[in-house]
Amino acid sequence: MNYLVFGHAGFNHNRLLNILSNKEEIIFVRRMNEKGADDENTRFLPLSELASLDSQKFTAIVASPYGIQHVLAIQPLRIIACIPPCSENEDITSWNKYTGLLTSYADMIITESERIYLELTLQRDSVFLLRDSEELVQGAIMSMFKEESLEQWVTKQWEDRKRFYLSLHEQQGLHETICYLLASYLYLLGDATAKLYLGFSFEQMIQKEYSQCLNTHFRFFSAIEAKAGDLEKAVRIYEITAITQEEKKSMENIRSWREQREWGLIQADIFRANDDYRSAIKVLEDMGSKNSLQAATMRLQNYLHTFRWKDALALLDNYDLSDENRITAEVIRGNIQLIHNKHHLAIRTFLRASIEDWNVLTNLNEIVALEQAAKGEFH
Repeated sequence: MNYLVFGHAGFNHNRLLNILSNKEEIIFVRRMNEKGADDENTRFLPLSELASLDSQKFTAIVASPYGIQHVLAIQPLRIIACIPPCSENEDITSWNKYTGLLTSYADMIITESERIYLELTLQRDSVFLLRDSEELVQGAIMSMFKEESLEQWVTKQWEDRKRFYLSLHEQQGLHETICYLLASYLYLLGDATAKLYLGFSFEQMIQKEYSQCLNTHFRFFSAIEAKAGDLEKAVRIYEITAITQEEKKSMENIRSWREQREWGLIQADIFRANDDYRSAIKVLEDMGSKNSLQAATMRLQNYLHTFRWKDALALLDNYDLSDENRITAEVIRGNIQLIHNKHHLAIRTFLRASIEDWNVLTNLNEIVALEQAAKGEFH
């Protein structure tokens, strides 16, 4: 198997490369004078020569989101997105945008940060934590190449993390963070005992006077009940934390849906409130044509938030659009063209949309900014 590596200083790509089997050729896309992996089959390639590769023979390992336009342009066999934390010298808005878009196109997502791992797990499938799980990740990669489902490996890692934190809990006793993380993995596994450990975490935080825990923990309690199917209880818990105008509006919608017995919409909105966008999207997609307009509107919001812009555009193209949504569709279309390295198409799309809203022209700046970021990363 051949690998094309778009590296980043924040991710230890050698740690990943060392567990890959059947390595034939490894190509690093970056400056020639930088150190790569300790492998005789390793060589370097500048961005300008990417088009010369037979890209369908390569799996791209992408640790920098700024490589996205070059990766998608060459259409490699597979894409493994390796997500490091955003460093202090990065523009966090651009970093998060292109990281989100990269993960939406990836066949597999790997990170060494448990915080990032959990955030991404609540947004999409096929997310893995590399730290202390090299053998598991190796197995998942082999399954990916065999075109097998990765779900068994995802679930196995949740089980492994659950056992790790259960053991830590038994050793350390009640601790707010350990209990919260244990509850998180139990929740992902659909285990009702998540509520017990979340309760332990909440009690510890109250005792230590962490005043911000009411909102986060009660939203989590609400999502646990929603996943268990007790939506009436989930709504009652959610209502306790509905304080802002946006939250109160959400609560009004939930009351209306409850009267109409639209339980799928309620469940999806409660998942969204707990940042579980993956579960929210699944509920809405499973609803199919039922409540199509409201469900589609909510799906669109979740797609946009999780940078599933290709899905968002497909959804927008299937509906009669308001002026606002028509502009949104064109901005998304232009950005998708941009990340596929189709700059001229993107420029025309943004200019066309700017006739109705001149603010769209700010997207033109991103064309130059993304190219400069890529050159700074790989030249």
